[in-house]
Amino acid sequence: MAFDITATLDALLTHLKGAGHFEHVQIGEPKSPPSTTGLTGAVFMSSVGVIDITLGNALESHIVTLRTYLNMMHEPQKDIELKLSAAVSKIITDLLADWNLGGAVHGIDSSGEFGASIGTTWGYLELGGTIYRTADITLPIMVDSAVTLTQ
Repeated sequence: MAFDITATLDALLTHLKGAGHFEHVQIGEPKSPPSTTGLTGAVFMSSVGVIDITLGNALESHIVTLRTYLNMMHEPQKDIELKLSAAVSKIITDLLADWNLGGAVHGIDSSGEFGASIGTTWGYLELGGTIYRTADITLPIMVDSAVTLTQ
């Protein structure tokens, strides 16, 4: 792998913090229960692979998971699903509008041309005795050597 994978994570984190989607967002999963009042986000790597290599240029796929958390004790109960659904829709829409994360990456493979496409998996997660409704957004980010090739 020729690219600084941390640059992908940093670019995504910077974008998410600036967009105001989350009460708190971080790289890596929380070690203690996140906020009980709003949406929390965690960014972590799922996989990295080479898409294409040509003379003097390479293209990698950095599959990043953006996990969103909302406390299951939130009231009213129906708002849990509605808030999380609205947040996921807005996050994906915003990321597609800024598809190169301010120039830090080549683009987001939204349709899955090179493998995974943007998608969301819903679930539940217990953390420190608190149950959260989660939505894991899969973000296939393409990075090319013209952007962040490391020496």
